Amino acid sequence: MLGVPNPHVATATLRFGTPVRGHAHGTLARSREPERLFQGKWGATQQYKGLTKRPVCPMMVRMRTLAISTACCLLAASISGQTTSAELRTATQFGNFARDGAGIHLQTRPAGSLIAKQDNIGALQGNAFADSILGWNVWPGGIVTADVSEQGGGDASSGPIVSGTTSSASAANLVPGPHELRLTLRGAPLLEGKIEVWASGLARAGSNVILAADIGDDQSTDFSLTVPGTERSTYLAQQWRVRFDANGNFAVRIMTEARATTATSTVYKTGISVRFTPGSFCAIEPYGQSCGPVLTGRDAVKGATRQITTLVGDAVANAPGILIIGGTRLALPLPGTQCFLNTDVIVALPIATTQFGSGEWTLTAPLNLSFVANCQALLFSATLQPTSSNAITITCP
Repeated sequence: MLGVPNPHVATATLRFGTPVRGHAHGTLARSREPERLFQGKWGATQQYKGLTKRPVCPMMVRMRTLAISTACCLLAASISGQTTSAELRTATQFGNFARDGAGIHLQTRPAGSLIAKQDNIGALQGNAFADSILGWNVWPGGIVTADVSEQGGGDASSGPIVSGTTSSASAANLVPGPHELRLTLRGAPLLEGKIEVWASGLARAGSNVILAADIGDDQSTDFSLTVPGTERSTYLAQQWRVRFDANGNFAVRIMTEARATTATSTVYKTGISVRFTPGSFCAIEPYGQSCGPVLTGRDAVKGATRQITTLVGDAVANAPGILIIGGTRLALPLPGTQCFLNTDVIVALPIATTQFGSGEWTLTAPLNLSFVANCQALLFSATLQPTSSNAITITCP
């Protein structure tokens, strides 16, 4: 549509007149650790020339020095006031159990228990096991991350095995089910930022896992990924703009449920991650059906511009295609396929996936521009058979 010969670099203009540049960066990287946000050193040298020739007053020098020192103290206090702290606690009785034949093992923590920065709550009985591997940290720049990995399964020998998560306090009346954590963030009153949640996993037949999050801890489920026992990797990511309350608090509830039941063998390996970054960011919400590729997004502020990166995974390797940018949500079946067009087309940027079936492309817009836009990836096989991703809605303040 745009007539740009290189699918890896494309320039277009959106409806609101903003130059947009797409750039391919290769494979999709998923990391638990945040990027380094700041490099180099603060400092600059400035020279001023006076308009009239007159001697410098020592008192003026001292006053200027005092003013600079005061300004530095105020700046330091302001930065200190933006510092984020956090804690991770169990929101329910938090446990895992494993049953092999008549034997059963339960490991659990009471509700309200403080979780160490690296922690593990696991059960092992015979050939059955279930583990919750937990971690959280506060990084430079006020970034906070929390990770929960649910792993379990086993090989049946003397009889069926069952393992997984539970909120039961004792093995005598054990009921399999979800358990929950609460990540509490603390910072300046009304501090703004973004919460990112991403989850992925794989489970064999006999296992099933649900990874969910409640953004704001208001008894709602804002994010949920089911990992069925199909041995197919699943992935989901979403981003929200958030603001701390008047007391400088914000909470995210992390809810996970895992279950393995088999008379032969099964296993599940899954994880959910939460990250808070202070600043002014967009909300990025996935929607619509995919017939293979998975599209996600993230944004970052670079000077006076906002960089929005769209990432695709689980796609056909080395596939050409287009990144569609639109303004209206759709759900139109593509003839002759099981795929859907999830947005109208305002701009289409040429793209191509890597040999790993992934890719990422960055769109740039002015920082002070407010807009809402949809994005979807449409890719083509060697026989020109189309596959389409889910779509994402990007809402920037």
